[in-house]
Amino acid sequence: MVDMNTTVETLLDLAKARVKNDVLGGEIFTLKDLFCGVEWRRLPIDKRNRLGSLFFAEYNRGIITDIEANGKTELGQQLYRKLIISKPFSGTAGKNDEESQSI
Repeated sequence: MVDMNTTVETLLDLAKARVKNDVLGGEIFTLKDLFCGVEWRRLPIDKRNRLGSLFFAEYNRGIITDIEANGKTELGQQLYRKLIISKPFSGTAGKNDEESQSI
């Protein structure tokens, strides 16, 4: 349960897990979007600001790699977009018969 006593480190881990598990590729979100309204409002403003700074710093250092910064809201909140990660190509799908039969 998230409350005013939840550490910033725990909140950061929770935010990263929610990006990984809950945000779809291509979706744009703010850090606030990763928490339900009740959870977010329980956090003191200084803790929210610290969390935002740490999250952005981890993004800038390449620790969080599946997102990109995507501008700011009118209220100055950082927007992020989850990247669409394509899976590497494997197999011979798409080769024509001549290519696959050549020796």
